[in-house]
Amino acid sequence: MLPENTMIPPFVARILLVGLIFFIIVNAIQTPNYKRKGWWIIIIGFLFTLYFIGGFVYDYIQNPGVIFTFSYFSYPVTIAAYTLIIGGFYLISSKKLNMRYAKYEVPIKKESIKYLFIVYKYEDYYLLKKEGTLQKAEFFKFKKSRYYHDMEMSSFLGEKGIHASSTEMIGKVIKVGKKQDEEIFCYMVTINQFNEYLRSFDQVSKFKLTSIKSDDFTRQTILRMALKTPFEIKI
Repeated sequence: MLPENTMIPPFVARILLVGLIFFIIVNAIQTPNYKRKGWWIIIIGFLFTLYFIGGFVYDYIQNPGVIFTFSYFSYPVTIAAYTLIIGGFYLISSKKLNMRYAKYEVPIKKESIKYLFIVYKYEDYYLLKKEGTLQKAEFFKFKKSRYYHDMEMSSFLGEKGIHASSTEMIGKVIKVGKKQDEEIFCYMVTINQFNEYLRSFDQVSKFKLTSIKSDDFTRQTILRMALKTPFEIKI
């Protein structure tokens, strides 16, 4: 147990405070598109930094003889560091996932067969489709007229009457074939309420995902998605 007079050093306190602010900002930017999110973080961080630079200019004009210490600049330096690290992370992730600012990704090549792999999440439970004795994710082939996975996702949710609080593409699996590749886009769809379609799904606790009754591919893919770590794998 820490002594009562123990205090957090001022510089560490600033880092924690700015970290809390960026945590709130990241969660407030509600978009599954990592490129958009990355640029919004950079813009907001830049505006914060600009605000402190404006304060410095004002202080310098008012007190030209004052010596400015490193402590004075600690906030803008910390904000700039958080901006570059967090914004850079999302921009790099968007490049790996092939996301663009205007769209979720570039048009998919027609020679590949495209599928959506959807896992529904409700509170601490994952909803898995029952197929006999097996538990599976929602898995289906794109319609012939569709080449963008975000369009196919929106269309499917509309057809099933599912109101999602968020839809997030976690990763992509490419099954390499001799004549055609299969591209599987893995989405996590979070819901706040059930509709008639989802009532037939099994509710599986996050602590029991490793023991679901399913094939290895489905089980491993669902476990990857539950970690919320972006991935792209070839098999």
